[in-house]
Amino acid sequence: MHVHALKLSITEQELNEWAAALPAGKSSIEDLQIRLTAEGIVVRGEYPTLLMKMAFETLWEVKGVGSIVEARLISMKVAGLPATMLRGVVLKTLSDLLGREPSVRVVEQSLYIDLSKLAVLQKLPLCIHLTTVECSPGKLVIEAGPALG
Repeated sequence: MHVHALKLSITEQELNEWAAALPAGKSSIEDLQIRLTAEGIVVRGEYPTLLMKMAFETLWEVKGVGSIVEARLISMKVAGLPATMLRGVVLKTLSDLLGREPSVRVVEQSLYIDLSKLAVLQKLPLCIHLTTVECSPGKLVIEAGPALG
């Protein structure tokens, strides 16, 4: 199956409902919140440590290429302060957490989600060619069309 035209709008509320429904135990992150801005996707939460909970905030820039959505880590704050030294730790943690997901991979500063592979895993074999992945306040828009060439 090939997607010839698709426009998918995902609201902040829908993403937050999806995040809240994630199985507990895969991650110890608490109070996970997702915000959509013109700059990208902001992910906030609290990570429990031995002494206290550490609030964090990340900003991810999104774009689409072929059937893949790329989310690149642009900035990260811990306890309200820039935490560039912890980027590697966060990306390694994501890689470990998502390592068994065949449609997701972490490479350097980016998270890659292959929508065609994800569809196949859901027993819906689709060939997807993304034309737009756009983040705006409160909404993420994903568009696909016929492959060029």
